[in-house]
Amino acid sequence: MGISTVGQLAKFPLELLEKKFGIMGNQLFYHAHGIDLSEIGAPLMQGQISYGKSQILLRDYTKQEDIKAVLLEICEEVARRARTHNKVGRTISLGIGYSKDEFGGGFHRAKTIDLPTNITMDIYRYCLMLLKFYTGKTVRSISVTLSILRRMLISS
Repeated sequence: MGISTVGQLAKFPLELLEKKFGIMGNQLFYHAHGIDLSEIGAPLMQGQISYGKSQILLRDYTKQEDIKAVLLEICEEVARRARTHNKVGRTISLGIGYSKDEFGGGFHRAKTIDLPTNITMDIYRYCLMLLKFYTGKTVRSISVTLSILRRMLISS
């Protein structure tokens, strides 16, 4: 849509944003103008629905082995949090954001697996599979999410 700054978003016609994004287009438009119509104290969804970590990197990453090292650290944090709460998840999501030097962009992909997990190397392995969508551009942010959670069965 040619929007790359908040200023451009604020100037974009509300009707076109709503047509493209529905209610989110309305929220984007008003947030770009500093307006948030959310109720203070609105009820929050009960229970954790996902565990995730998103990291904006301190510098641009170009080497795939460096990207994989950061990805492994993020997977460990997500898995640790799930294990701490005795949860396992079936959907693993990976997001990669490209550097502004690459004019931004990136991708977000998810994989739903049959057997729920909270094991770091399982999550990492699926993220590596999703990394096939990586185009080799300079990376500035990485996110991993584990969702479709359920309580871990504890055997005695």
